[in-house]
Amino acid sequence: INAEYMGLKQNKRMKPLMESIKLVVGIGNYGDSYSFSRHNCGFHFIDFLANKFGVETENNKQLKGDYGVIVVPNSRKLGLFKPRSRINICGPVIKNAIQILNLEESEVVIAHDDLDQKIGKYKITEGKRSHGGHNGLKSLHNAFGGQCDIWKLKIGVGRPDTKDKDIIANYVMSSFTGEEAQKLMESYNNI
Repeated sequence: INAEYMGLKQNKRMKPLMESIKLVVGIGNYGDSYSFSRHNCGFHFIDFLANKFGVETENNKQLKGDYGVIVVPNSRKLGLFKPRSRINICGPVIKNAIQILNLEESEVVIAHDDLDQKIGKYKITEGKRSHGGHNGLKSLHNAFGGQCDIWKLKIGVGRPDTKDKDIIANYVMSSFTGEEAQKLMESYNNI
């Protein structure tokens, strides 16, 4: 898959990833009340890609989530998936989808929110790294027996200036301001 056509900048680090990826999974909390929360930027990214390629993700009962396929140059197909589950328990749903689609873990990238990246920034990490304290990634790692070879696209949502877990939890569940949402959308074109 050519990164340029995914809306992603072409670079040496991305090239091997984009050539092997067959599924992009965006994680978030399913439901209207969470639609614009920082925690749902994985879903936002899937919606961005679907819109860019003029497709819709639709409920797929077998996969237990919203699924669509885009076709990139050279007629390569790339699946887009949003699990219909809470982010903190998404692991088994994602594992189920990977198995049904007959994919290897290394052919999948998970898009998710990251407190350690500023809004408008991102980071791509290789699969064998830890979950970094993200509860959705913990669920994913647990579903795969503690070791997970899935790539991660960490989308920056910023971090409040506190270590108070309740304040941080409220922060990730809060909505982006208009200016923050604009930065986020611009970052999708630069990832």
